Amino acid sequence: MKTKKVLKYITIFSLIILITPLVLYFYKFNEGLSSNDQAWSSFGSYFGGVSAALFSFASFISVLYGLIRNEDIRISENEEKHLLTLIDLLGRHKSFIHCRTAEEDLYSSQVVERYNNMLFNISIIDKNVMSSIIPPYIQLDSSVNVYCNLIIYIFEYIFKTSNVQKYMDLFLSQLSESDRTCVVAKKISFFEDQKGFMEKLMSEKQFIALKNMKTKADVEVNNFGKSFQ
Repeated sequence: MKTKKVLKYITIFSLIILITPLVLYFYKFNEGLSSNDQAWSSFGSYFGGVSAALFSFASFISVLYGLIRNEDIRISENEEKHLLTLIDLLGRHKSFIHCRTAEEDLYSSQVVERYNNMLFNISIIDKNVMSSIIPPYIQLDSSVNVYCNLIIYIFEYIFKTSNVQKYMDLFLSQLSESDRTCVVAKKISFFEDQKGFMEKLMSEKQFIALKNMKTKADVEVNNFGKSFQ
C-alpha cells in the first residue's frame, strides 16, 4: 500500500537525520576515542538527548503504524463484506433467470422483491451500482445481459480493492463455466486492459468442479454468450 511505503520512507529518513549528527559528533569533534573526561561528559549528554528523541520518535511511529494498520483492516473488512453482498445479489439474479426459464410466478416466489430490496441496499453504499445494473424483470435476454454486466461490474470492483488476488480467487470460485464464457464472449475493453486475466478466468483446472453443473439459467447465459461469437 502507498501509505505503508510513505511511512517506511519517513522512518528511514528520520533515523538518518537523528543518527548522522551522532556519528559526526563522535568522529569529527572528538576524533575517535577521546581521553578527555569533559569531552566524554559532553558526549554522554548529547547521546542521552539524541536517544530520548529517538525513542520518542520510535513510539510515535509505532502509534502511527498501529493506526494505519487498523485502518487497513477496516477497509479490507468493508471490501470483503461488499463483495460478498454483490455475489449474493448475483446469485439472486440467477435465481430470477431460473424462475423465468421455468415459467414460475416471480412475484409469488418473491424473487423480484428480494432482488430489488438487496439492490436498493447496495445502492445506498455504492451509488455507481444503479448506473450499471437495472432490475431484471423486463425480458429474458435483457435479464441475462444485466446478469453478465453484473459479473463485469464485480470484476471492476475487485480490481479497485486492496487485495485483488484474494477477492478474485473468491469470486472466480463462485462462477460457473457458462458465466465465464458469456462474460469473455462480450469482448469488452475491460479484458483487453487486464493482460493475462482472461486466461485465468477461463482456466479449466481451477474450476473443473463447476464444469458439469448446468441449470436452465446456465443454458440461457451460455446461449447469450454465443450470440457474441
